Amino acid sequence: MTHTPNRVALGLGANLGDPPATFMRAVELLAAGGFEKAVLSPLYQTVPVECEPGAPPFCNAALTGDWPGGIAALLDLCQAIERQLGRPAAHLSRESRPIDIDILLAGERVVSSPRLRLPHPRLRRRLFVLIPLRDIAPDWPVPPGRQTVAALCERLLRRTPAPGAVIQPWPATRPPQDAASPPMA
Repeated sequence: MTHTPNRVALGLGANLGDPPATFMRAVELLAAGGFEKAVLSPLYQTVPVECEPGAPPFCNAALTGDWPGGIAALLDLCQAIERQLGRPAAHLSRESRPIDIDILLAGERVVSSPRLRLPHPRLRRRLFVLIPLRDIAPDWPVPPGRQTVAALCERLLRRTPAPGAVIQPWPATRPPQDAASPPMA
């Protein structure tokens, strides 16, 4: 019997260290753990939301791919990678961090457990999640209701005063990857 992988979407966030390099390392570690066909969105700079005063801007991205195992195993892998990349096991959810990896969606599954809720409970309210996800998965239906990521994003953009003050492309501070670098997808 062949097991069909779960199509999943992850949110990546960081505001300490070198977020772009940390994201690339996280993608490598996810792949080593079994995550396949990874597609990383463009990076965005966002203002800290509900973070400590004076927190630096965040870098945010979305990542889609196939996961061959159960969702609990993916959560375990994401948390292990966070720890490996410098996030303490015991941490506040609203503080500066070197990496945060959230499971946003797993196909059209709805999960409500003490460890995990899917879709991510704040997905519909966060431009810093929806805009990167729209870049790589605009037609993904989000349960309940099956509105697409693009539709949810457009709805939130209409309700957000001055979205450019909240989220914008990550500043290009490094030379582009050379053509010899392997593609992520």
